[in-house]
Amino acid sequence: MKRSLLTLILAGFIATLHLFIFVSPEGTSRELTVVDLWSTMRGVLKAPEDVVLLSMDEASYSELGISRTQAWPRIVHAKMLRRLKELGAKRVVMDIVFLDPGADPAVDEELAAAMAGIPIVLGADTGSRNQGSGVNGFVVEELLTPYAPFAAAAEKIALVKMPERDGFLREFILPRSYLTKGYPTLYEAAAGVAHEAPGIPSGRDLLWYYGPPGQIPTYAYYQVFPEHGALPDGALKDKVVFVGLNLRTGVGAMEKDSYKVPFRQGTMFGVEVQATAAANILANKWIKRASQNQESLIMTAACFFLVLLVCFPLPHWGFVALVLSSLSVAGISYAAFISGYFVPGVMLLTYALPLAYLISTVTYYFFTYRSQQKVKRAFALYLPKEMAKKMSKNPDALKLGGEDIVATALFTDIAGFTSVAEKMTATEVSKMLNVYFTRVTKAIFAKEGTVIKFIGDAIFVIWGAPLKQENHARLACEAALAIGKVVEAFNAEKIFPALHTRVGVHTGSMVVGNLGSEERFDYTAIGDAVNFAARLEGLNKYFGTSVLVSGESLGQAGAGLTSLFVGKVKAAGKAEGVPIHTLLYECPAEARAEWEQAVEFFRKREWDAAEPMFRKVIERGAFLSRGSSLYLMQIQKNRGAVLPTGWDGEISFSEK
Repeated sequence: MKRSLLTLILAGFIATLHLFIFVSPEGTSRELTVVDLWSTMRGVLKAPEDVVLLSMDEASYSELGISRTQAWPRIVHAKMLRRLKELGAKRVVMDIVFLDPGADPAVDEELAAAMAGIPIVLGADTGSRNQGSGVNGFVVEELLTPYAPFAAAAEKIALVKMPERDGFLREFILPRSYLTKGYPTLYEAAAGVAHEAPGIPSGRDLLWYYGPPGQIPTYAYYQVFPEHGALPDGALKDKVVFVGLNLRTGVGAMEKDSYKVPFRQGTMFGVEVQATAAANILANKWIKRASQNQESLIMTAACFFLVLLVCFPLPHWGFVALVLSSLSVAGISYAAFISGYFVPGVMLLTYALPLAYLISTVTYYFFTYRSQQKVKRAFALYLPKEMAKKMSKNPDALKLGGEDIVATALFTDIAGFTSVAEKMTATEVSKMLNVYFTRVTKAIFAKEGTVIKFIGDAIFVIWGAPLKQENHARLACEAALAIGKVVEAFNAEKIFPALHTRVGVHTGSMVVGNLGSEERFDYTAIGDAVNFAARLEGLNKYFGTSVLVSGESLGQAGAGLTSLFVGKVKAAGKAEGVPIHTLLYECPAEARAEWEQAVEFFRKREWDAAEPMFRKVIERGAFLSRGSSLYLMQIQKNRGAVLPTGWDGEISFSEK
């Protein structure tokens, strides 16, 4: 629930941040760069043939003998217009502003007459001038229209400017003032439509470029003159002919009319951009774009949803979602572009989603680290340091449920603890137990044991869980011996009353895990093997031993341990006797042989041979004196009893 809430908050934050950046000038410019990518991927398209370009290019300068440092002679333009009329041009669009009268009035009259002879669109521009002076000065906009006789001869006067953003020409919209709002753009006039007429690009629509510079059918200016070149038959008939500067090596002042377009191959002169826009309108094919509000709403909702999709799963699946989401957004944007619609996504793919994934991943690993530390601290109370560290990397181990495994259980208990405690205050008992438990637990941890719980003065420990241990029986047996050494050192200090600790060890199948309810549970182990380990601890008092281990544990522990076979016991609920052994630091060979012989006679029901040997152990005061007394009592009981078939020396115990 907490992670879901944090994800919702993150999605809201990223979506809001994305919205602010998206509507900013920087965001708008960034979003438009996707047009460059999609245009390059789409490749070159065939441009409509009803718009052509008459190019004032390098070859025309050379062929007509015109210096690049001078304006084109107006007499040449007049001759060109008369020739275009002869060739059947539908309309001529001059991307040239004829602001002032020329040096020769007769030439101006001839040019005006040529203009009147064919539908022509002349360019107008805007400029600025300073009004007033000093602190009272201000700048005013002014409209620069063609020389009056030319304007009178023209079919339309149109604006030559196009909207430029960061040096790129991608959009149709041209901001208007009170001076220019009534004028069409050059491309609108070329297509024969009025400004803001229904069904033409408006608002934020984008140009549909056919490819790098040179895709609009283009002829050199000089080719219209038969004496200088030749045009294909019908090349200009019924065509809208754009005339303007179109150089490939333009520098200096000439370069100001060239612009970047959504292709990397060079720049495009304004006249070709105008011709492209006119071709878009005539072919009814351009890139349509939703309003700012609609686009912002859609992209904000998409951002919110995709951030949820990327951040809600775990980081590795979140990365998959990030990749798939990015591919989906890119695919939708490209498909829309091919269909003539603009779908933004640059800010979403390059900033919003990666940022969201980064924050989500860092947050996830921060909380995961905190969770691991929490688990580590919790398990450090039960596990050795290294095991706690490993366990902390798997927090799922704290889920409710158990696992049936083969492990080794160990129980300790302080013999006669009640009598010891009665002679001490509660504070003294608590202090003694804290010191005792601390030292015994260190010995257990040194052998990689897991402390399940403290039960009064007893300790319940297992090996083989929660982390798997191949040598769990060996570690438990070594821990049992280590506990004895710790208790010896504890008693030698004589700070507290001397204690005698009894240990029982058994290996077998048990259910280990978090058992209890969903509201509260304990990490524990249950099963017959656990119960028998506890029973073995209690049997020490009957045999006079400190450590009893089952034959199963000793067998799995391997060689190298000093042990002595104590006998077979049959606990309550057990159908068969279980061999048990005591672990020793050392055992004299004579004492071992004497005890083992006595037990062997007992197992063979040779009571008369076994009895004196057990009495001999008692007389010598050996450590198994109490065990010998137990066997003597059992011999007296067995002498007059009918033992079951298959009896193999088992001693039955009905209680702990």
